[in-house]
Amino acid sequence: MSEDTGSSQDANKQAGGEQGGNGGDGAQDKQNANAGGANDQGGKQDQGNKQEQGKGEQDKGGGDKSDQNADKQTGDYGLTLPDGSILDKEAVTRVTDTAKRFGLSKEHASELLSFGEAEVKRFKDGKETEFKQLVTKAWPGAIQADPEIGGGNFNASKEFADAAITRFATPEFKKALNDTGFGNHPELVRVFSRIGKAMRQDKFETQGGGNSASKRPIEDVLFGDPPKA
Repeated sequence: MSEDTGSSQDANKQAGGEQGGNGGDGAQDKQNANAGGANDQGGKQDQGNKQEQGKGEQDKGGGDKSDQNADKQTGDYGLTLPDGSILDKEAVTRVTDTAKRFGLSKEHASELLSFGEAEVKRFKDGKETEFKQLVTKAWPGAIQADPEIGGGNFNASKEFADAAITRFATPEFKKALNDTGFGNHPELVRVFSRIGKAMRQDKFETQGGGNSASKRPIEDVLFGDPPKA
C-alpha cells in the first residue's frame, strides 16, 4: 500500500510539472503576441505619419506648380532689365511672348532673358575687340606695307594727308575720324594723301607763274573740270 501511495504521489508531481510547463509556455506566447501587436501598432502609426508627411509635401508642391501654371496662363512674368542693360524694352516683350508660347515658368522666363543678354554682350564685346585690333594693328600695318603711302613714303604721305584734312575737313569730320578710328584706314589715308599732294603741286604751279590755264582751282585738280553749260 505504501508503494501505491508513493507511485500516486510521483504521478501527481509529474502531472503538476507538465501543467506548470504548459502554463509557462502559454504566458510566453501571450507576451509574444502582445509584443507583436505593439509592433504592428507602431508600424501602422509610422506608416500613417509618413503618409501625412508625403501628403503635406505633395500639397506644397502642388501649390508651387499651381502658381507656375498661373504665370503661364496669364503671362504675368514681370520681367525687367537691369540698369545699364544693352538690351531694349522690346527684348522683354519678345522673351515674354516666347515664354508664353512654350509654357515656361516665371523662373525659366527670367533665365531666358538673362541668357539672351549675356549672349548679346559677349557678341558685342567680341566685335569691339576685333575692331580695335583692326584699327590699332591691321590698318597701320597695311599702310606701312603699301608701296604708295607706306615704307619710305609714309612720312610724306602723312604730311600730305594732314594738310588736306586741315584745309577741307570740318571739326565734326575730324572728330568722327578720331572717334571711329577710320583715320587709320589705308584707303582714307591714300585719298587724303593724294589730295594733299595735289594741293602742293598746285601751289608750286601758282607760285611759279606761267599761263593762266595752269592756275586751276584745287577742286578742279581733284575732281576734274566742271561740266560745260
